[in-house]
Amino acid sequence: MTVAQTNDFKIPKTPLAVRFSPSAVVPWFVIILTIGLVLLPLVPIGYQALLDRPLYDAGGKLTLKNLSDLFFDARFHAAVGNSLLFAVGATLIAQLMGVTAAVLVGRTNIAGKSLIIALVVWPMLVSDLVKALGWSIMYGPAGYVTQFASLNLGLPAWNLNSLGGMMIVGGISHAPLAYLFCIGAVRAMDPAIEDAARTAGASRRTVLFRIALPLLRPALIGSTFFNFIMCLETLSIPLIFGKPSGIMLFTTYIYMNSVQAVTQNYGIVAASSFLLLAVLLITVKLQRKMLGDTRRFITVGSKAGRQKDFELGAFRWPVSIATLSVMIAAVGIPLLGVLLQAFAEFFSPLIPYAEVATLDNFRYLWSRPIYTRALVNSLIISSVGAAVGVVLVFMIAAIVTRTRNKAGPALEAFAMLPRAVPGMIAGLGFFYAAVLFPPLGWTRGTLVILIIAFIMRYLPLGLGTLMPSMMQVSADLEHSARTSGASWLKTMFHILLPILKPSLLAAYTVLFLQFFKDYATAVFLYSPGTEILGTVMLLLVWDGHTGAVAALATVQVLLTFAFIVTVGRLSKFKLYD
Repeated sequence: MTVAQTNDFKIPKTPLAVRFSPSAVVPWFVIILTIGLVLLPLVPIGYQALLDRPLYDAGGKLTLKNLSDLFFDARFHAAVGNSLLFAVGATLIAQLMGVTAAVLVGRTNIAGKSLIIALVVWPMLVSDLVKALGWSIMYGPAGYVTQFASLNLGLPAWNLNSLGGMMIVGGISHAPLAYLFCIGAVRAMDPAIEDAARTAGASRRTVLFRIALPLLRPALIGSTFFNFIMCLETLSIPLIFGKPSGIMLFTTYIYMNSVQAVTQNYGIVAASSFLLLAVLLITVKLQRKMLGDTRRFITVGSKAGRQKDFELGAFRWPVSIATLSVMIAAVGIPLLGVLLQAFAEFFSPLIPYAEVATLDNFRYLWSRPIYTRALVNSLIISSVGAAVGVVLVFMIAAIVTRTRNKAGPALEAFAMLPRAVPGMIAGLGFFYAAVLFPPLGWTRGTLVILIIAFIMRYLPLGLGTLMPSMMQVSADLEHSARTSGASWLKTMFHILLPILKPSLLAAYTVLFLQFFKDYATAVFLYSPGTEILGTVMLLLVWDGHTGAVAALATVQVLLTFAFIVTVGRLSKFKLYD
């Protein structure tokens, strides 16, 4: 057999022994594995939604009763309405904060850029549960700042236990995503376009609002839809701020009818999950349609010049101080509140902190095996799961970008599909799948099913981190290797993989951090012995053990910080810039 002098991989049409070589079998194995991984949790949810009894009960019959019961449930109607209002409001706040920060950092001479970047991005590295807890401790009805402002400044008390308050918390929590989507696009704009506008007499204001911002359309649309999806699937914010005032969202409706229900109605839970999934899939489809051909937004050519920051003039320091003040109030103070609460018996401006300082919250955690076990389980899932996920992502990206396999486009579409699947629904789907498909039965009650669910959930994120770098690598070395007789598989692992080590490390870091802070995906999958940090914190929040939650959250944040610092020092890798 003669090896074609091309980088593209094709299944060889040669004798059987050659046809079943690893280079021919492995790509198809990865394709089938990826499609199965994505469909595995989705199909059982739809099936359960149409059954008159739980999947594990024999003799089930197809019915539409679950859907009809759902539509006649007044609580469901309220949850849907509240969810849509919350998602729209929180998304608008997130976009306003994130895009403003991206423009200020990327295109102006604002002071304190490094600190602003750190304050904008850090919330994305912390669990939503921790962020919501911090806001509750500092700005909640009985929060430290709320009481201080009321007692010492005479300000009227605000109420975060409302739909508007939840929007503020949700918007600030998801602002980093808008920033990360837009900062690259802001920095990549070709200054020649702006110079031409200025030459034609356009003012700086006109250039900013009529040229620069419209060119951000792909990033704005992408981040808006992603934030809308994330707001619809959030669980911690409605549990901490909505539950006390009786405000129910889509996710809390599912949670309270399943995990916290005395008698679980699997049909209703599956039907509501299926409808939420359908809404999110339609949202993703609408996003792709609105973007259309993104090539019309390309402004960076091979000879793009260096950008010149917009001079803020006399407004430089006022804008810098105002921006830093907002970021510190929105990010720094809540995280500080979690830390102070962790080392206090009670946290209030009415009592000096020295009088309530204690280590009892940490003693409580270390005295109970469930919390240390949850910490170990989280580290195992994050380290092992991220490694397996990176291997799978590398193979998917290689098949999509380095072959002419006809299944490549379908593979990429399936790999990106989980971005529309909320973590809680993905976990519920794998729970059903482990019951419905006997070969998966052995994974129930083990860390394996959690690792599988997490990989599926964050497959699009890993692929999005790695694929752009892979597409930038020239195929010349691969051509040489193939010409010398190396197989496609050997070329990928011995030529391409070493070149992509920095990007693979970036993908591993991103997946590790996401796995470590996730909790919603594990809600339906954990069992005694397989608890993780997020699930035990969720139970502590539900039971009102604020001090213990804050102590556990502090441990999680410190370990996250230690991981980022360690990776940065060992590899000179920056998580953000």
